[in-house]
Amino acid sequence: MKNAALYAIGLATLVTGCAYNVAPTTAPAVNVYSSYDSKIPGTWVLVVDPSTEFQREIKPSTYVCSAHKYPFGSGDTIKSSITQTMENVFEEIVMRSAAPTSEEIKQNSLAGVVIVRLDSFQPRLACQQGFWSASCSATADMSFGVEINGVDGRLLGTSVGSSKTHDGDAGGACGDAANVFAEAYRLALKDSLERMAERVANAPKLRGKTTE
Repeated sequence: MKNAALYAIGLATLVTGCAYNVAPTTAPAVNVYSSYDSKIPGTWVLVVDPSTEFQREIKPSTYVCSAHKYPFGSGDTIKSSITQTMENVFEEIVMRSAAPTSEEIKQNSLAGVVIVRLDSFQPRLACQQGFWSASCSATADMSFGVEINGVDGRLLGTSVGSSKTHDGDAGGACGDAANVFAEAYRLALKDSLERMAERVANAPKLRGKTTE
């Protein structure tokens, strides 16, 4: 009877609604695998689309922890991660809020402009009840579009993405589920930016070369 009562108390705690903020972190691509020995030469303008800063409310798809809400705001974590990533790829990066025209690129002796936008972001969270506490599985799906233009037009247009899952303990009253999702988000962001960095770093046209 005693164990049954404790289990009932634990279950009641899990279904009592609370809001737990997800704290995202930056996750730039640090180790970029490139076929070249140096960064892409020149000064490039980097424009990070406002789509990378957003708000979401994550709710578990399962009954366990379903009474809780997990507010998530990307803040500047994606923008900061993209900026640090591109600084590891290009010789010099200049941040701007809008892309310069071809004429402005010429006048300012720029190599070109890099535009990055967040195309999609899908969070998922599912939790299961154990004897004493719940465990959760969180998945973050995200994809980015990258457009790079030079004086004479498009140099590269591509998209990259990632889907990462992280499992962990939901903690007391499901509060740690927020940390479980935060880690899934970090892993997906890091993986996406590593793919982005490698694709950009290995693009021959960005180094003034053409493919055979």
